[in-house]
Amino acid sequence: MKKIKIVATIGPKTSSVNFIKKLGNAGVDIFRLNGSHNTLNWHLDIIKRIKKCFVNKPILFDVPGRKVRTKNINSDIKIIKNKIYNISNFPGDINITNQIFFNLIKKNQIIYADDGTLSFKVISINLKKKFSSIKALNDGYLKNSKGINIPGSDYKGSKLNKRDYEYLSFAKKSGVDFIGISFVESAKHINTIKKYIGNNPKIVSKIESMLGIKNLIEITDNSDCLMIDRGDLSIETLDNSIALSQKKIINTSNKFCKPVIIATELLNNMILNRFPTRSEVSDIGNSVIDGASALMLSGETATGLFPLESVKTMKTIIEDTEKAIEIKNFNLKNNELSSPSAEAIDLLCKNTGVSKVIAITRSGFAARALSLRNLNVPIIAVSDDKRNSKSFNILPGVNGIFYTKKFKKTNLDFFKKVLEFLYDQKHIVIKDKILVTAVAYPTSGNRMNLIQIHSVKDLKRLLNWR
Repeated sequence: MKKIKIVATIGPKTSSVNFIKKLGNAGVDIFRLNGSHNTLNWHLDIIKRIKKCFVNKPILFDVPGRKVRTKNINSDIKIIKNKIYNISNFPGDINITNQIFFNLIKKNQIIYADDGTLSFKVISINLKKKFSSIKALNDGYLKNSKGINIPGSDYKGSKLNKRDYEYLSFAKKSGVDFIGISFVESAKHINTIKKYIGNNPKIVSKIESMLGIKNLIEITDNSDCLMIDRGDLSIETLDNSIALSQKKIINTSNKFCKPVIIATELLNNMILNRFPTRSEVSDIGNSVIDGASALMLSGETATGLFPLESVKTMKTIIEDTEKAIEIKNFNLKNNELSSPSAEAIDLLCKNTGVSKVIAITRSGFAARALSLRNLNVPIIAVSDDKRNSKSFNILPGVNGIFYTKKFKKTNLDFFKKVLEFLYDQKHIVIKDKILVTAVAYPTSGNRMNLIQIHSVKDLKRLLNWR
């Protein structure tokens, strides 16, 4: 079992029930939907399909946020170097989605489109009419719904507009597990959203700008997960600093014991070709070594020619890397998840022949604490809260399972039922030697105060399992 998770974006090429099943069986752990493309009704239909195919695989829904994008482009616009184009919020040469663009740009500033493949110089700005003239600095093609980057801009992301509320409401009502927030700039930005959506979905803060890097510590502390969006981040900062930015974000997320997803162009060559480049293989391997929790495929699985091959390739590289190296441990000093019980479980796993750890946990504390230890065996985290159980699946080495009956606080009898359920569902098998941990005495204030080791063969015989 690989520890590092694979996130795959569903798009037109992969949206059928049959293809979703294929992706999940090939190694996808988390399905992603990009709210910047297609309608909310389309996304709702895909969410239903994913839930029908996989009960425990979480869904990440990216909301559009403040990012400026092109719109109403029915056929690709041919961009010619040195030609002047009019950009506006109303019909013109290039139409865009967000009027904030005109307040962010400055005359003679260089702006970019489509992850930096196109660049333009701002010639003039008419704030009153929300209109600007820009000069193309290179040739290319501009497609619909592609991002426009204005390096160094402050998007004032803590203020929510009508569209923000619409997409946040959709994410909450549709029952997705994670919500990706673009261009997160501060703790205030995150807490504004939390105030509206509550504890679910969990918030994935996308680090995409200089302000995101500057306020990284407060953002990490208030987020459930981070995403390194290398496309926008490399344009908003500098291409030659992206490797350093990636390592900084990973190290910060590890320090706060928060999962971190690395995104953008991990297997970009496989959008059109069956095989990755050597640099892509190296990129994925180094991301695993650096301490990423999950790696994300975007165009590779949304619109690419080889979506299944991309997933299988990424899975193979992750597995081979994990076999060859010892995944680095999180810094557990003075951390809330530093638990004596988790330390004891780590030692037991190394010395007693345990093949699986069963963490019976409602909130996920045990799942997070044990994931940090990078145990040498799989962790099966069982919760009686469905949303929580699915969210565990973003943690390296953890398989989140939902148990339909409520855990009891007055006795320990339900432990046996949970283990029988896992046996019936084939999560544990006759040859397994399992370590079970849970909060057996919730009023004591101690975390994971029960640790037991069992042979599944003995449990089956003693408890008369079928």
